[in-house]
Amino acid sequence: IHLDYEQGEETKERYQRLARGRRLDVPALVASGRLSLVSLPPVYLNSPDAEEVYKRALDGRKLCFLDTFAASLPGVEENESAIGEHLYRLGRVSSTTGCVVVVAHHMGKASMTKDGQKADPRTLARGSTAIVAAAGYVYAMGGGKNEPKLVQQAKARGLGDPQVEDFYLELDAVDVREPDPLTGYPGFFNPENPADPGGFTVRYRTHEQVHPPKPATDQDLEEDVAKVLAYVAEETAHGRPVADKGAAAKGAKLRKADAVIAFKTLEARGLVVDQGKRG
Repeated sequence: IHLDYEQGEETKERYQRLARGRRLDVPALVASGRLSLVSLPPVYLNSPDAEEVYKRALDGRKLCFLDTFAASLPGVEENESAIGEHLYRLGRVSSTTGCVVVVAHHMGKASMTKDGQKADPRTLARGSTAIVAAAGYVYAMGGGKNEPKLVQQAKARGLGDPQVEDFYLELDAVDVREPDPLTGYPGFFNPENPADPGGFTVRYRTHEQVHPPKPATDQDLEEDVAKVLAYVAEETAHGRPVADKGAAAKGAKLRKADAVIAFKTLEARGLVVDQGKRG
């Protein structure tokens, strides 16, 4: 279920295009109860008895999108620390119904990158720090127009450091104007714009897929090897094991793909040993 407090018809159009991109029957999805879009709901997150109303609306649902947090709280100042209480309310609704609630919230003016380095995604949410504090999991998403959107996990409650590596979401147009005999899809035609392909899809992309590593020269490799070896030496000197190559990549300030190549080189030279899950 998608509770759309901001867009209205635009959200409906996007769902239709996503469905067409996968040749899905939207009326059948709606009729089966698997998908519901509620545009501009009359009940807000700060309405009287909102918690009970949300529990009834989300009962039997597996996933709820609330879009956007600020629009669902008219008259509430997002810079006030008390705004976190509304997320705790959603947490109680989720606990009671078993429905995961994903809340869309705008970022501030800060960029996800600063001076060529990634910013701390925990600092990007607009408004009070209580918003990030009250959320169970936090992901920051941003990127330029017509570019894949970078997604960074900023928080994973109870799990310590983020558990999901950075990734990208890429939006691609899908031409569904012709019928598809395999799925029985009748095809789509936009009389106002015959060139309209009609659908789109969202695809997961790794960092390496979006930013393929450049062919390394011998000098580049030796520099990466030196950085990784220095990181390993510093960690083990204090009795700390190197948890994994991803952690080492961050510690050595390298891309994971480059760090993996450096590790393989060091292993071949007999300078480090991969003990797998043993340590």
